[in-house]
Amino acid sequence: MQRNEVDSSAGASQLATRYDDVPTAMIAHTELEDSESNPEIMSNVSTTTFDLLPDDSGVEDLAIEPEALLPETQIIPIAEFADFTAADFTDAVFAKTAESYIIDLTDDAGQTGDSTSTSEEAVPQEFGQGAHPQYYVIADDDNTSTTISFPPPNPFGADTSEEVPHRRSSHLPKTFTFAMGLFVERFGISTRAWEALGEVLQISTISDELASLPLNVIVFKKHTRSHLPLLPLRRKEVEVEINQQPSLAPSKKNKGKIKIRRQMMYWLDPIHLVQKMLSAPAFMKNVHVGMARLVDAPAELWESTAWGSSIRATSGEYACFPGKHPLFPSDIVRFVCPDSDCNCRSEHRLHTGRVIFVGMDKRKLSPRPGEVIIEIQHIFAEHELPEDLHGLIATEGLLPPDPQELILIEDNTIHLHQEDVFHRRVDIFLDYDFGMLESEVGAVAAHNIGSALARKCLGQDFYIKRVMNIDAMTIRPLNMLAPPRGELEIKAFGRDVFVKNASRKCFSLPIMSFIDGFGLYRNMHRTLKGWYASLAGMSASDRDRRINVFHIALGPHGSDFNDVVEALQILRTLDVGMEMEINGEKCLVTAFALCYVGDMPQQNENSGIRHQGARHGCRRCKANREGRGDVLFDIILNGRYHEQLIRQRKYLNTLNKTGKTEYCRATGLSEKPSPLEKISPALDLGRSRPGNPAHAEYAGMGKRLQDLLFEAILMNRAQEAYVRVLQNFKFLAGWPRFQSPVTNLDSWRMQEAARSLIVTPVLLRTWLTADKVRPRFLEAIEKLLPKIMKKMGFDAVDTIVYLFHQFAVSGTAIVSREMPEDQRKHMEEILIRARRGIQKMYEAAAIACSKPVSLPDTNTTTPAPNRGATTNRRTWRGKSIDRGRGPNGRAGRVAAEPTGSNRTTFASSAASTITGSAASTNGSSHHDWTFLPRGQFVDIERRGSFKLEPDAQNTATNSSRNPNVAGQLKDRGRQGARGGRTVFISTQTPRAQSGTFYRRVRQGGSQSSPPPGAAETPAHWFEAADQWYIASPKALEWLGLRSIPNVHQARHYPTDTIEIATPNNCNTMIYEDKYKDIKDKVLQTNYRDVEKPLLMKESVQQTVRFLNLGAFSDTDPELTQMMGVLGKTCPALIAAYSPASESVFHFDDPQQDLGVDTVLDQIELAGDNKHFKPSSVANCHFASSLRWAFAREYQKPNIFSFGRLPLQWCRRLSYDDHIKEQRFTFNSGDFVITALGEIVRIDYFFVHQSSTDERRAFVLCRKTFDPEQQDRVIPEPILHLTEENTVIGLPALISDKVYIISVQEKLRLDGTVEPGKLQIGGTKLLIHLDMDIEFL
Repeated sequence: MQRNEVDSSAGASQLATRYDDVPTAMIAHTELEDSESNPEIMSNVSTTTFDLLPDDSGVEDLAIEPEALLPETQIIPIAEFADFTAADFTDAVFAKTAESYIIDLTDDAGQTGDSTSTSEEAVPQEFGQGAHPQYYVIADDDNTSTTISFPPPNPFGADTSEEVPHRRSSHLPKTFTFAMGLFVERFGISTRAWEALGEVLQISTISDELASLPLNVIVFKKHTRSHLPLLPLRRKEVEVEINQQPSLAPSKKNKGKIKIRRQMMYWLDPIHLVQKMLSAPAFMKNVHVGMARLVDAPAELWESTAWGSSIRATSGEYACFPGKHPLFPSDIVRFVCPDSDCNCRSEHRLHTGRVIFVGMDKRKLSPRPGEVIIEIQHIFAEHELPEDLHGLIATEGLLPPDPQELILIEDNTIHLHQEDVFHRRVDIFLDYDFGMLESEVGAVAAHNIGSALARKCLGQDFYIKRVMNIDAMTIRPLNMLAPPRGELEIKAFGRDVFVKNASRKCFSLPIMSFIDGFGLYRNMHRTLKGWYASLAGMSASDRDRRINVFHIALGPHGSDFNDVVEALQILRTLDVGMEMEINGEKCLVTAFALCYVGDMPQQNENSGIRHQGARHGCRRCKANREGRGDVLFDIILNGRYHEQLIRQRKYLNTLNKTGKTEYCRATGLSEKPSPLEKISPALDLGRSRPGNPAHAEYAGMGKRLQDLLFEAILMNRAQEAYVRVLQNFKFLAGWPRFQSPVTNLDSWRMQEAARSLIVTPVLLRTWLTADKVRPRFLEAIEKLLPKIMKKMGFDAVDTIVYLFHQFAVSGTAIVSREMPEDQRKHMEEILIRARRGIQKMYEAAAIACSKPVSLPDTNTTTPAPNRGATTNRRTWRGKSIDRGRGPNGRAGRVAAEPTGSNRTTFASSAASTITGSAASTNGSSHHDWTFLPRGQFVDIERRGSFKLEPDAQNTATNSSRNPNVAGQLKDRGRQGARGGRTVFISTQTPRAQSGTFYRRVRQGGSQSSPPPGAAETPAHWFEAADQWYIASPKALEWLGLRSIPNVHQARHYPTDTIEIATPNNCNTMIYEDKYKDIKDKVLQTNYRDVEKPLLMKESVQQTVRFLNLGAFSDTDPELTQMMGVLGKTCPALIAAYSPASESVFHFDDPQQDLGVDTVLDQIELAGDNKHFKPSSVANCHFASSLRWAFAREYQKPNIFSFGRLPLQWCRRLSYDDHIKEQRFTFNSGDFVITALGEIVRIDYFFVHQSSTDERRAFVLCRKTFDPEQQDRVIPEPILHLTEENTVIGLPALISDKVYIISVQEKLRLDGTVEPGKLQIGGTKLLIHLDMDIEFL
């Protein structure tokens, strides 16, 4: 080696400058030319410190004792190392400590000298693919490498929270007293009620224990809690906004001027909660633990990509290379493919690919079910690509790839078994800096300086910077692809942590974390920040139960979200993983957030993105306000990606305050990052914050459709008729009633909005006629959708019904627990079709309440005469509006500016022609046409108005006139380019006194105030179906609804379907249902400082639950035994704390628990006057069917005599389903599914009792058959009802009900059939509404 001819400080400065922008930690592996030429360098250890790497590089100062290092470890002082450049080290691995760098001079053969290979496993595993700097490899002389692991730094600092004291009683309570205490605690007995009950109990002479009960309920509750091993609470003071706080308590007044208010924040200790979960086998039997599952139709979270691409989620169950080394998602590997025509096996020409999913193969047609399956994306060099893909690179105008560049194929995945994957490649660098814009990340990152230097230092010969999608025939930068979760986990925690987990017992509990603010007293005057968790390993049906939503924390009213997260830094410990003792055995436990769920405002805050109403308010893509209404907006090329967000955030931190504000406004980022990044550093900032379909589809869209129906579609007289029909319409059995949509629509819950999605289309199909629809709305539908009407053979009424049904189909596809394969395959198409239909109905509503106008010809125009004004004939010599698209595919380019006075004079006459009396008092018009230069764009307000910068020349030359600004804008957009054309134009200034008007041009951003004397009423023009209209204020509202965030949210549901199996897995309804429990419990408090009492009640409930499950059997065996006694003697009391399915006292076999005799004991029988005490079974078909039912459902094939006892008939049957933990009631006329998958209609129930007193229940029903027909308007199956009755046994009855409507062809007044129309009634035609929708 040769030292640089510079002094120590200069060399250090120079090297620090060169390495300042290295994005990955300085763990380098390059080639060493001469390691023995300067041995004195290696032996000199100095205490000089110099921070060679930037402070934010993620490399922490390490405290390593020299004697703890291996014998052959060489240490270079920083002061001397600074004299060298990266070129001087060609085969060194170095890691930064507090005073020195650790250097490994051994190559893959264990000898110093030139390295012959840096590919495959020759390079230590920890240095591949951007390994995180907390893990350093030091090689010794026996050719082995030892990893020194250092935990990632805690971004919060020391945890200053404290545990809330809980005093335990030293003696065991009496059973009766303890049970009574649990009763009082669970059901919230008030002080007066308990006092009165206590007086009654004390007069009893049965037991002295009754007389010893405390009369004060508070004392009694404390006494009961003292016997419980409560899950501990923790607390910490946090700052609260003083302006949001009520007046102080008397004891805190007159304490001086208060500048900062602090309040205690309380939360349930998650560590103890997780420990008790794992200590309860009866609880964990309902939780999936281990690898993901690869299935044909993913529905549960452990069947999703989020689980299969994660390393932490597997509980230490890993796939392995042939040498038993663990294989992780995100590894770049060499493999052989199963293609028999490929020569990869015969000639050992191995393929390269990236692992994106690892799981157990549970597909129905799998040739090797139950084995580990690995999904891999192909990686090709440029010369390996097919010819058509070479053409793609040329078509895109991209430079030919570097010979060292490899291209990742996004969609060409392959499934392999472990033996087909040979080893891991670590010589490939992932370049996430390529393709970043200088305006977003600065010049250094945009020019790839940091990535090039990092790749050189890491010694990786190949790199990937672009990804190709073969199906879409697109190629884009690698940073525009979401990284696998395993890659982020390795970056955050290091590979070594997961390698060690393979040799020890591990438990992983992925969690769905819900964060939201809610009003404590059913309003938002006192809001708390709730933090809840449910286990992702539970099934969707188990997660949708209130008892399985764990209340973690309550942020005080007025607290800052960042302070709430900082107080909960204990969650970071579980995210990294910690050792726990589970049932006497030490295990590594990791409980981490698989996803954060919440409503749209909270999810934006969780992602570090501005509010959804901002210019770029989508947290998943860069859509602006106009783009939100584009149902074909390209979310791939305009998406927000994790690696991009990381670099944008880093660049944002380098700007000053003004620069930050402007940058955030331009990009949509919030000025502060999401505090959740500190708790969950290994989560993708975009994909781990999925959408909330319940809010978007039910409350966001479903209720607005009812608004549209009443305000724009139905005639006034038809609205009352609609409500009457809705009140009498047949709903699915068990559905509650609707509130009136006329008077109570605003108070509809999401459940009612969800049910309306299904009910409205079929109700309109059987009731709506043309005379019930506003004529102008029918005309608008005919103008906007002529192609659909012609293609489908619809009239305008049929089209309206069809559009409502299409939205119902999309809603049920999104918010259903299970998604059929055809819906999953065509998800994007379904969503686009539904959104487009709704947008067209909004446009029709706008047209129906707007005034049509005729525009002048572009060359010679004779405007219509103005009311009370002189008609002026003018000629406009200029270009028409440019219908083309702007740069970057944006729509809305404005035509070139006309010249001369013709522009002004035409503007005056045209404006006065259209607006009539809008002229000023001095006879001059308040309007001027102002055109923008070609290529300039304008911003659009959320309500549809436009702001145009006034033309300076025009204003100057017309100073005697009111220089108001008008403009015209053609906005075709992607929607217009594909067939739908909608153009807005604003020709008049909004009222001046509103104080909210401003004009801003996108290029330049200048603003100006409205001129004095502006018109009182704004006029807005828009174009639809080749007709111009003057929009009323209501029309602007309808038009604005086309681009609300909920409309745009549908573009991201297909991505959520891939990531979390179904969008419904992130449904927030059950978490919000937990609010009901909290709002009920708050009524049992003193309404002051309620956070601690509420969480204490949660602690009591979960403690009793886990006591019942045996989680405290090691620490509290006597109390656990007492709970067993109460479980048998007071099952209803224990069921209030713990669901029956978890109780250790129930049968393990659900069939045994649901014995027939047990069910019959719960049957509610009601006699039928027509079938009173029948004494014989005379019908041969009935007798034969009954014998088959005995044999099929009750396994009694040899029934020859039915006995002499009469059958008891009834119209209703009820029973408890212990599996679903619900009580089901069936009535005569309900449609149900049998165990054989047949749909039957229930006619009657009857009970047969034999001479041996054996009672059996049966159902007399009629089967349906499917002729494979669909309704022509709402494409739902039409079934037919058979004529003959059949008998089935009660065990064949499945709890799921079917929504079927009986219809018949509609008759005219003269008795003839109206073709294509249906009405309610009849028995033969049945519309089967096969829509699985999820609501509580």
